[in-house]
Amino acid sequence: MNKNILDNINSPEDIKKMNFENLDKLAEDIREFLIYSISKTGGHLASNLGVVDITLAMHYVFDSPKDKFVFDVGHQCYTHKILTGRKGLFDNLRKSGGLSGFPKPSESIHDAFIAGHSSTSISAAYGMDVGYRLQKKDMYSVALIGDGAFTGGMPFEALNNIGRDDDSNVIIIFNNNNMSISPNVGSFSKYMTGIRSNQSYLNIKKSLENILGNSKFLGKKIKTTLSNSKNLIKDIVYNRNFFEDMGLNYIGPIDGHNIAHLVSILNYAKQVNKPIVIHIETTKGKGYEYAEQDPVLFHGIPKFDKTTGDSDISNCDSFSIVVGKEIKNIADRNPKICGITAAMTLGTGLQFLKESHPNRFFDVGIAEQHGTTFCGGLSSSGMIPIFCVYSTFLQRGFDQLIHDICIDKKRVIFAVDRAGIVGDDGETHQGIFDVSYGLMIPNITIFSPSNYQECKDCLNFAVDNMESPVIIRYPKGSQGKINTYLENQTSSINYKYMDNNSNILVVCYGRIFDNVLKAYEFICGEGISISILKIIKLKPVEDDILNIICKYKKVFFFEEGIQSGGLGEHILYKSFKIGFRGFYKIIAIEDSFVEQGDINFLFKKFGFDAESICKTILNEER
Repeated sequence: MNKNILDNINSPEDIKKMNFENLDKLAEDIREFLIYSISKTGGHLASNLGVVDITLAMHYVFDSPKDKFVFDVGHQCYTHKILTGRKGLFDNLRKSGGLSGFPKPSESIHDAFIAGHSSTSISAAYGMDVGYRLQKKDMYSVALIGDGAFTGGMPFEALNNIGRDDDSNVIIIFNNNNMSISPNVGSFSKYMTGIRSNQSYLNIKKSLENILGNSKFLGKKIKTTLSNSKNLIKDIVYNRNFFEDMGLNYIGPIDGHNIAHLVSILNYAKQVNKPIVIHIETTKGKGYEYAEQDPVLFHGIPKFDKTTGDSDISNCDSFSIVVGKEIKNIADRNPKICGITAAMTLGTGLQFLKESHPNRFFDVGIAEQHGTTFCGGLSSSGMIPIFCVYSTFLQRGFDQLIHDICIDKKRVIFAVDRAGIVGDDGETHQGIFDVSYGLMIPNITIFSPSNYQECKDCLNFAVDNMESPVIIRYPKGSQGKINTYLENQTSSINYKYMDNNSNILVVCYGRIFDNVLKAYEFICGEGISISILKIIKLKPVEDDILNIICKYKKVFFFEEGIQSGGLGEHILYKSFKIGFRGFYKIIAIEDSFVEQGDINFLFKKFGFDAESICKTILNEER
């Protein structure tokens, strides 16, 4: 491909003197580069292809890093990274020590705000705007937010504040492509679709604005009458505009793939000196046939063949698929089961319930707070809601989990997906906090199964036996090799215990158990005997577990989560209260966020792989 223009782009300054014809060619080059590069590394493709043109226009009109760009969610920042001198780093995209897949201020002065979760951009951009105005600094604050992010509550909270601040010059670029990860849901999406299609009002409005703005001969009263007529036409033809009703200026909808037009609109927005929303229409996956046809698949994609579009996505089972299928099976026999997702239907495996029982499937959009309390309401009506949600996103419903679910012991089951280390998405997406914050909330039961069968057992137990809140947490990906060491043990959803009459006990939960067993085989070969305790029900802690721990002189606790407030500390405290005075070592994530990188690499870094487990134990024995 011809990348002569792109090869000469090393900073935003390099595009400011280009003509629009060359900018259009540069957009083609960037799309070709993104398709080629992401096919080799994996990453977020469709969302980035959709915003190439608007990102070019933003850098053409504004002056980064003086002017601040805030990308919502952030996974659509790849063009921004290319234009700010990071094109040569894409070979290591989302790898350990490599280029982040999200904006990251520690990576570049051009990244104004870290963003891995949705719906935050307007609040952050407005905060920057206010802060710089207080310091009398001349700059623009620009938020690029998609319609999917508006299914969350924070954008509306931010608009409520911005609309009353006439001194603000926040520029909000509203990217309407009818998609988040999955197709958007809800009345706001329908409302914005109506704006996209109502060209009759827009044409009339534009004509009247031209008359009012350009005529030197109309008297003041006539202009006032025509202006009132414009508002009347808007009320009749268009039924008013949400953003204008909130006190913001509004322009749109605009073709988000016409760079020349985008540049003229952004230049106009700079002159308004009031809060303004620029509504653009884009195509997610623009410029790559396979991504345009299936933007869900190509939203976050592993390595793929750019010629055929075939990817490395395997059809084999995963925890998400197994849980999704089991929820469908349970719903077949129990008419009270409802499945809830926050814009993650395919990611959490709920497509099976959606297909078989669509009236009991609910996609609440990117709205975990609402989703959690909605589940509380379903429970109050006598239904049994199962909220399938990523660990990192459940954090956004933390207050609702406490206030609306646990205080009144609502019968809600949280199927917490992507628990533990998830790898390439980095700090914003690692699910390392759910055990710590779950343990501190009264009235909730927490399970952490290590394989598919335990997942299904825990789900069925929760549905059939529990009348209070339950968390069932499980990791990203597939189960490890099923072993037979503990298959004859009882208490299958509480714990599994292998007693080898030794002085050493290794305690773990979740998928680390697979690596503990690998380490066990090697340690036994060294002539050292160890016992293993795998905990499945993390909360409440069984008295049997504490009694087992008190039998040993040395206890090693391996935990794929944050150490502070984790299960290792929780059990140490309880064991000490009943008399344990032996050696107790916790191997967990100590007071740090987990960087991006391959899961195996990160397991080794934190001491969770089989080799590191061996070394930890043997070093204490030699």
